[in-house]
Amino acid sequence: MLRCIELEVLATVNRGDTISDLATNVDHAFETVAAERLTSLEHDLTHALESFEQQQSHEEEKQAVATAYERSQRQQQIAILLLTLLVLGLLGYILLL
Repeated sequence: MLRCIELEVLATVNRGDTISDLATNVDHAFETVAAERLTSLEHDLTHALESFEQQQSHEEEKQAVATAYERSQRQQQIAILLLTLLVLGLLGYILLL
């Protein structure tokens, strides 16, 4: 960051500038570079947050699919059990005849 500030100041220094001019240039360069870095950090943080939220969304979707699959498996087991009971009931009825 200091190198960026130095380059920014060197680009704006003119022959005959006073120390006050140089200090103003350093201050301006610092503000410019700091603002650029903050903007870059904000962008990176926003991107990281969006990625995290997408990952969370995918995890929630995976969990919902897993829950639906488990529910489907239970319903299938219940259906098989009911069919088995129905067949046994029919067999028992046939044997009684």
